[in-house]
Amino acid sequence: MQESSLFAYGILVNKEVSHRFMSIANLNRPADAFEQLETEDGVRQGVCHIRIQQRTGRKTITTVQGIGTEYDLKRIVQYLKKGITWPYIAFGVVTVVIRPTVALIWIVFGLHHLYYNPHPFRLLLRTVLPVALPILTITVMIDSWAYGKPTIPLWNFLQFNVVQGGSSLFGVHPWHWYITSGAPAVLTVQLLPIFIGIVGPSIFRPTLLPLIATVFYITVHSLLPHKEQRFLLPIIPLLCIYAGGAFQGLKKWRGSAIIAMVTINIGIVIFTSRYHQVGPFAAPRRIMEEWRDHHGTLSVAALMPCYSLPGHAYWHTHLKTLRLLDCSPDLMHIRGPNELDEADQFHSNSTKWLIEKFALEHQNYQRVLMYEKVYEPVRRWFETNGWYQCIEKIWHSIALTSSREDNYMIKHSCNGTIVEHPEYGEVIQLTGDQREKVKDFLIKVGIVNESNCRVHGF
Repeated sequence: MQESSLFAYGILVNKEVSHRFMSIANLNRPADAFEQLETEDGVRQGVCHIRIQQRTGRKTITTVQGIGTEYDLKRIVQYLKKGITWPYIAFGVVTVVIRPTVALIWIVFGLHHLYYNPHPFRLLLRTVLPVALPILTITVMIDSWAYGKPTIPLWNFLQFNVVQGGSSLFGVHPWHWYITSGAPAVLTVQLLPIFIGIVGPSIFRPTLLPLIATVFYITVHSLLPHKEQRFLLPIIPLLCIYAGGAFQGLKKWRGSAIIAMVTINIGIVIFTSRYHQVGPFAAPRRIMEEWRDHHGTLSVAALMPCYSLPGHAYWHTHLKTLRLLDCSPDLMHIRGPNELDEADQFHSNSTKWLIEKFALEHQNYQRVLMYEKVYEPVRRWFETNGWYQCIEKIWHSIALTSSREDNYMIKHSCNGTIVEHPEYGEVIQLTGDQREKVKDFLIKVGIVNESNCRVHGF
């Protein structure tokens, strides 16, 4: 049996009756829309009835009975017949301009709207196109002005990611990744009530339309090679509708279930924000705290996997140069067929890369960041090239998402060299304020005693 979209408007009844409402009846109710308007004693019920009857095919009729006589029924009918749709169409077009993949959701909603509209072509020609075309035209004009040439970003997005398969340059996952990994990681404990709301009693499931849009959205994304968890964010509100239906079915345990879900989510928030994958944010904060009282510019080399460290916007004015391993897609086909990008070269043979490339530029940086498992095999290179034992281990994560990560990150702070001083002869020079660290190191290894070591400076 076909489902029918219906907005139920709660309207106050006569003051002499109680303000109670009755649920919308199912289509399999008796044919009489005014069944049992009176009790056995002939007393009029104080209830506002909103019923639906199936007529022929997918045609239905909705009957509203019990509205107080002080209300103008003609005005109510006039308002309900308006069916203003252009605001949500405009909103949908704007969201597609901002994030083109959201069009997959609006396609399902739009087709559903056209199917159940008595005049679909009139709706398309008189409402959809007059609303969508001006918005798209304005965005094309703005983008063309910004690029300095005529351009259509929506087509560029579709051409690069789908037609040319350019998204695969940013990583490839199996077709089932969203089902087996992406959705469970994003929805976490919400999966259980969502599942109950979908397969449970239909009285708690308002409509299957959001589920159909979600399935279509995930199916199309599963066909693309590149997948990310953030691509699932638009479907979370759609699925949470069914979680609400599941909680509606709980009576005695509803409060306890909500408290349990909120508590679990708070725990997840604390874990992911304080202990999981925090190294790329903790390390820059630590460097900025150390450099706050220094005079001069700060340059940092991050020898880490692609896109794993915040850029200049996170460092603000503290940073002059941020050196990242280059893993940009080879869109211009500059590299050879089997030539690796810089990040892959570094992780395949770190020592070779340091000798051939980083040796020519490492003196330009005051700090170097890398994961501990990558640092240990090349420790000797850093020690012999003036990076003394002024390192700091910074916690990163207990659960690793890549084989190139480690539980700790290593922060180098002592790039140094030996220079000839006109008065003191050969001396060691280190970048930054390393006085206390140098003193502790010299005393620890027995080079000097604490009594004959003096720390000078302002």
